[in-house]
Amino acid sequence: MTKEGVSKYKIRIQTMKQIIISFLVLLSSANGWAQNYVVKQQKAIVDDYIALMNFARYEAFSFDVSSLIDSTRVFEIIFREFERDSMVTEQSFFSTENRKMLSVFDETDQKKIHDEGSAFDEAKGIYKVAQKLIVGFLPIENDSTERVFLNIENMARGAYCLHLKPAVNTKTGETLLEYNCVPYKITEFEFNKFIPLVMYGSFWYDEEYDFFRFCGEQEIDPNEGASMQKYMPHYYIVGMVVR
Repeated sequence: MTKEGVSKYKIRIQTMKQIIISFLVLLSSANGWAQNYVVKQQKAIVDDYIALMNFARYEAFSFDVSSLIDSTRVFEIIFREFERDSMVTEQSFFSTENRKMLSVFDETDQKKIHDEGSAFDEAKGIYKVAQKLIVGFLPIENDSTERVFLNIENMARGAYCLHLKPAVNTKTGETLLEYNCVPYKITEFEFNKFIPLVMYGSFWYDEEYDFFRFCGEQEIDPNEGASMQKYMPHYYIVGMVVR
């Protein structure tokens, strides 16, 4: 092949490369224009409901009490009310044992439970047992009350009504009815002594910065208490005694 022929051949090859590249670019663009962007419905998962309920001011705190399943104990739920840092009331809500034994049933019922396989641990004679305790707060219903839901798994449950008091702006007299809840960090406890579980406290007016606030620990050490308690005009501590 002559030099002229080689030159023409290279030009044709280069031209074909440019055509192919141009075609690929156009094809890619066409695919981009043809792509459909859609929003598809999908099934809501548990985390979606939790986020929604938290936004609506539902709060739930779960406490593991499974370390007590090998002995029968009595759980007594107690509400303590405070104004500033002084306790003004203490109410016992309900008491229940943490487990129910097969021995409380007659032979006919025990046989039925055995056939159904519904006992928690038949070998140990345990029909059902509480392994967790749940404290749940519902949104404030009106301008004076709040409901707290207590559930001792498999054993007892109930709703308790808290009476609320608004925080007051000491300069203008403006009031705010807003509460928040903070759990206690329970690492160990003693029988027959009050165990704090959750504090439910009001916002307070900060005179220095001229606004209502609620700030402090995200989890409270039961031995030290919460630093914010001295500022709160009103709060409750939900707790229990194990006997």
